[in-house]
Amino acid sequence: MVRVLAILSVVGLFSVGGCSRTVPQESLQTETQSPAESSSLRPVPSETGADPVLPQIVVDNGAIAFAQLLTAARENQPQAWTEADQALQKLGSAAVPTYVTALRSDDPMAREMAVMMLVQLGPPNEEAAAGLTGLLADPSAFVRVNAAAALSTLETPPPEAIETLTALMNDDDETIRVAAATSLGNAGKAAEHALSDLARGLTDPAAAVRSATAASLGRLGEVSARYLPALKRLADDEDETVRTAVALAIKQLDPSTRNAADTTVPASATDSAP
Repeated sequence: MVRVLAILSVVGLFSVGGCSRTVPQESLQTETQSPAESSSLRPVPSETGADPVLPQIVVDNGAIAFAQLLTAARENQPQAWTEADQALQKLGSAAVPTYVTALRSDDPMAREMAVMMLVQLGPPNEEAAAGLTGLLADPSAFVRVNAAAALSTLETPPPEAIETLTALMNDDDETIRVAAATSLGNAGKAAEHALSDLARGLTDPAAAVRSATAASLGRLGEVSARYLPALKRLADDEDETVRTAVALAIKQLDPSTRNAADTTVPASATDSAP
């Protein structure tokens, strides 16, 4: 099943895995020196051996880069944010121990940043999943939705994650509702009992939520077929992104429409015909 990660960042909603996250053009070199940095990242040795335990220098680099990310977020420093983010992206899963530690922090921003970075890495490992599950009751809706979004990518998402996403479909924040709707579409059979709550997103006043809901219903497949009438009522929605998502969902759920669409000549081909 195709999964789309909807991730809420500190500056709004962005997605990973086929969606629109802006990636900085330059990657941070760990050996770059800056006179203003007292805790710069250290180069990682090229040979780490067969030991599955991460070298301490890698763990330290993750902790340093994450601390720099937090500082950049608090002090509104875009360039510093970009550099720290790039360093963490290069570390990839090697930074997971740093994020897992931050999930237990008393600092709300640390938890928010940690869960945001973890969800970008895809399905969490056992330790990360346990930490994320513990955040499903976090006071911050931002933390709750990103934790549940990460857990929704597991082969068998925990019921608590589905319950959290279902509740967040009613959040006052449009971007929270978009992330919840998108993540429910990742959960496969685990989301079947939440379909009615998800489908209510088709009547959401926000076009982005209607679009995300339609896309998720389509990805969930035939279990969503009973919502075809509701989807077809949105075929003439005023918003183009909604119409596009609805058309694809209908194609995914309605065999007759899918078969007809398979024999249709693309518009680009007809445009070039003599």
